[in-house]
Amino acid sequence: MSFRATIVLGVIAAGLGLYVYLVEVQGERSRQQVETEAKRLLSFEPEQITALELPLEGGGSAKLVATGQGDSRSWSLETPVVFPADPRVVSNLLSTLTRLESETVIEDAPADLAPFGLGEGRRTVRIWTADEEPTVLYLGGKVAVGYQLYLAREGESRRIYTVLRGQAAALEPRLRDLRDKRLVRFAVDDVKSLQVREYGSLVATVERIEPQAEAEDGGWRVIEPSEDRGDAERIRRALWDLALARATGFIDQPGALAEYGLDAPELELSIETASGTHKLQISRVQDKGFARVDDGEVIYQMSDRVLMNVPRSLFAYRYKQVLKLDADSVRRIELDFPREQASYAFVREHGSWVSEDAEAPVKSLSVEDVLYAIEDLTATGIEESVPDLAALGLDPPRVRVRALSAAGTELGGLELGDPREEDLAARSSANDRLWRVSNNIGIDVPLSVEAFERNFLQPPAETAADPNAGTPPAGATP
Repeated sequence: MSFRATIVLGVIAAGLGLYVYLVEVQGERSRQQVETEAKRLLSFEPEQITALELPLEGGGSAKLVATGQGDSRSWSLETPVVFPADPRVVSNLLSTLTRLESETVIEDAPADLAPFGLGEGRRTVRIWTADEEPTVLYLGGKVAVGYQLYLAREGESRRIYTVLRGQAAALEPRLRDLRDKRLVRFAVDDVKSLQVREYGSLVATVERIEPQAEAEDGGWRVIEPSEDRGDAERIRRALWDLALARATGFIDQPGALAEYGLDAPELELSIETASGTHKLQISRVQDKGFARVDDGEVIYQMSDRVLMNVPRSLFAYRYKQVLKLDADSVRRIELDFPREQASYAFVREHGSWVSEDAEAPVKSLSVEDVLYAIEDLTATGIEESVPDLAALGLDPPRVRVRALSAAGTELGGLELGDPREEDLAARSSANDRLWRVSNNIGIDVPLSVEAFERNFLQPPAETAADPNAGTPPAGATP
């Protein structure tokens, strides 16, 4: 076959493939789309709906009304209670309605529609758009065979549709499902300040520090009862817990607030955002949580875990980072025991830690544990008063730890004092504060030469066999 003939056949094959794609594949998709559109019972889109009236599970009905346009559009219940609607539930409702499809159509239906559940007991759905008159759907009974339900449209007296029961079930919700169950409605990044009171006494007031440049996240600071740097991570977590908290029920006519512990709330929170200040009062009675939002009449029922997630101490809101290291940059660690006049140094070689003292081979993993213990060390408390360093065991300290780079630059240092029942005093090169840290740090950081020798030195009999030994056996290639 000639080269020209090959090209011609290739062009023909390509054209045939294109024809199959455009005519058969795309044509099939178009046919499916046309069939789907033909089965849709409503011709408008979710954003065109301005109000809804739905039957409620258990009887009665609810009307929802939209306000605003575009991203600012919101929904609220108008009956049987006036209350903000759950945006996600409403969004799913609108999607279900506008994509409601008929499975089968019964033409020339009998005049008596009671056998189809479309008589007196039928449930009514009304949908308002820009038109003055609503579109009305009637929900009937279950189809005898198959997972379907009868449905009729107002104005089509002799036509009945069947729809999937799963779709129709969403059109008969519980009132509780329609209500917005958020205790507070804000975006965490929009919060400007937070004040927390416990039984009327101030715990803390914190405010956001605006970033100085676009690339920065800003931060938080404590402004009451004393000024201090804030723990941004802990404050954000508390705000997220509040933003994600949900009511499990509602009491619309609560009576006396004392029944719910809200006459003298356990917690009072004031949250300032760009849109205003939100007030939240929370209490519990017999392990049941109750909340009141912006002095409203409705009482929210909720898990008492919401109260447990709100920090109750000033320290929780304060900055508590004792030391922060880039562990990958650390190439040398020094342990100094001033009281016993002993010092040890270790360097990282080929991924393992080795002792500079060949006479004292060290367990590499034990040195790694020291680095792990101090690389992201947070405090359990702060020494508030003028400290007596000797009484705290810091003059001199029990142990001094230094982390250095390959060039010998100090990346961070830590001094540890005498342990108490739960904590011990500490200070670091990162700031001039005196901290309390968990005395569990003594598990990984030796507080004495005896502890170092017991937990860090490789026993002579294991030195040659243990791959974690810091000093390789004689004749080994580093």
